[in-house]
Amino acid sequence: LAADNLYKRELFRLPDPFVVLTVDGAQTQTTKALKRTLSPYWNETFKVQVKPTSVITAQVFDQRKFKKRGQGFLGVINVQVSQHLNVQTGGDAMVTQDLKNSNNSDPVQGRLALQFTVAAEEPAQADPNRTTGGQSSGAGPATPPRNASPAGHARAEGATVAGPMVRNATGSSVTSTNGGPPPAISGSPADAPSTEGHALVPGWEQR
Repeated sequence: LAADNLYKRELFRLPDPFVVLTVDGAQTQTTKALKRTLSPYWNETFKVQVKPTSVITAQVFDQRKFKKRGQGFLGVINVQVSQHLNVQTGGDAMVTQDLKNSNNSDPVQGRLALQFTVAAEEPAQADPNRTTGGQSSGAGPATPPRNASPAGHARAEGATVAGPMVRNATGSSVTSTNGGPPPAISGSPADAPSTEGHALVPGWEQR
């Protein structure tokens, strides 16, 4: 970032020029002011976001007279990004333009040079946590099917909760629901001994 042959507005003093850089009217960046020179070389670097339609505006001012808006103005250039750079492929470009006046009648002269470097856009990368079909394969716990209900956990609203298990004489298990007593076990009399205090089926001894 440099300028050359700026306009000298005072007879016995050189300006203290600095640049205000904007992209599409935003992302404002400002250089430092250099003392008493008509050919400043700022050698500063700024990082901004641009797109093909962006316009970069660089305005030069004299810091000694930059007290109110419009004072100390030394010129402006407007750089259309798409005319010098390809945002998709990236690259470098040196742009040198003559300084122009804005809306006032103050005389302007000189040139402003800017060096641009655009990094190529990185291709979109697939999400490593997603697999074909839109399902995630991350390290988190798997989501159970809608109709599945692991033991000890309630299903959807209105479903029952698994209770204690009772094993019958044949080795099969029966699960009670809602925390209540286990349901009656069906089978032959030989498979269902009675409890103490009740009549025993013939052939059984109370122990």
